[in-house]
Amino acid sequence: MLPDIIDKPLGGVIFKETLGNGRIYAHTLVFLLFAWAAGLMWWRRYRRPGGLILAGGSLMHHLLDGMWRYPATFFWPLYGWGFPRGHPEEWFWQWLAGLLHDPWVYVPEAADGIVLLVIFGQLVCREGVMAFLTRGRL
Repeated sequence: MLPDIIDKPLGGVIFKETLGNGRIYAHTLVFLLFAWAAGLMWWRRYRRPGGLILAGGSLMHHLLDGMWRYPATFFWPLYGWGFPRGHPEEWFWQWLAGLLHDPWVYVPEAADGIVLLVIFGQLVCREGVMAFLTRGRL
């Protein structure tokens, strides 16, 4: 979810008049390589896999988003420094329509939701919510 946490507020809210696009910097191959390198450095220094797990989660997000279908974004800046512009006022409605009618959108979102529900359910059943919130342990 990290790419959406970064890009949706940036491209869809903060820079919505200039970009109007919720898939910008964190949806690029450059971001994946940076996340992997940072995770590897974190692993070598602290012997903790959190950074590599974050990079792996970002890779899965890119795969589930089908970013290969958007080469101007995925291979940024090879196609130029700008990102494809969207229509700021239509961005939310296009996203919602895709979520409701496009299997390429709603199937991965439903799978993500199920995974989150299972993890949350295990945390609640094991009374591990506070351990997760305070120490990041599942």
